[in-house]
Amino acid sequence: MSFSLNNSNAFYCISFPLTGYPFSFAGWFRVPATPAMTYLMGVASLATGARCDLLYAGNGSKEAIARTMFGSSGSAYSTSPMVESQWHHLAAVFASDSDRKVYLDGGNVGTNNVSLAIGPLDFCYFGNGYSTTTVDVGEISLVGAALSSEEVLALSRGVSILALADSSQLITYHDCIRSAMRPRLGPDFFSSGSLVVKDHPRATYANGGTPVAMPNRIRGPFRIEEALARASSDAAGQCAIAGSYAANSFLPGEVVSQ
Repeated sequence: MSFSLNNSNAFYCISFPLTGYPFSFAGWFRVPATPAMTYLMGVASLATGARCDLLYAGNGSKEAIARTMFGSSGSAYSTSPMVESQWHHLAAVFASDSDRKVYLDGGNVGTNNVSLAIGPLDFCYFGNGYSTTTVDVGEISLVGAALSSEEVLALSRGVSILALADSSQLITYHDCIRSAMRPRLGPDFFSSGSLVVKDHPRATYANGGTPVAMPNRIRGPFRIEEALARASSDAAGQCAIAGSYAANSFLPGEVVSQ
């Protein structure tokens, strides 16, 4: 499953342990048709107002944006637009005060080099906590490192960030399958509203060659389109694959019994 979030139920943490650059956001996002710039994920300082955000530009230009604001602003724009109502993998890499990048589906990279020092950031959110426009989010992470273009490409093809070398520097991770607290890494996040769940973004698995084992993924090699046959309960020894979310008896995107 994924979460459908707006200002009534977006997740936030007010004691977030981010000391400054470098860091990266990564996750799956699906945006609706909206003319307004829409917040997807970000961090900020409650004391100074400095902030770094991953945004959707709205249905004018439709780019993904990595933006730093502290007095002035610097923004990197993806070189291709997002498609509304379609899952996209987005990553925002804030390598230094003058090096920020945004990736759309593993490429389409935009860069910006405006110099903006920010200092420690103690507030983190995911989902659009700033308006009633709802965005869908899946497998959210923030890592205290500058993800490489190769790592971002792997993530966009369905590899979990838990399988990357930089996973050792994860500051927060949420698989967005059952709740923000299961499983998760890092500090507690809170929501003021009820979760609305949707279908999970696609996951890519090995098809031929050497078997690949990835945390929170299913071991290959094999090919899966949408759903694998299952029995009527979690204990039946079956598994369900990302795609459907109509039944409460299984969790799309994870092995429920093995």
